[in-house]
Amino acid sequence: NDNHVEIDYHMTGASITDAALVPLTQIKTAVELNLAKTSITDAGLVNIKGMTGLKTLHLENTKVTDKGLVNLKGMKELSYLNVYGTAVTDDGIQQLSGLTNLKKLYVWQSKVTKAGADKLKAALPKLDIILGFDAK
Repeated sequence: NDNHVEIDYHMTGASITDAALVPLTQIKTAVELNLAKTSITDAGLVNIKGMTGLKTLHLENTKVTDKGLVNLKGMKELSYLNVYGTAVTDDGIQQLSGLTNLKKLYVWQSKVTKAGADKLKAALPKLDIILGFDAK
């Protein structure tokens, strides 16, 4: 009974490209955005930069890298982020250090190492970083 919006593209899959995100610049009340398994890239994430009320963001199995994560810096309400199966690295996740509400970060099968996760954990002690079984 409120105006919060959940947007889910993951069932559409690879046919969703950066162009599909352009209309999202007009949506300010989204609390969840699922872009998993789409063809979005870093360039497309500029279109969600203004969604500062997002609490949940799924970017798993996309073409997102460190460069795209810069667009998340203003998302102070974000509590869940999934970058599983992306090219995100230790440097990329350090850009999240200002997101003090972040509670869950999934980085399994990305390029994030245990050392990088530990560094972010020092900045955000309440953050649970899920590295997966093959973490180094």
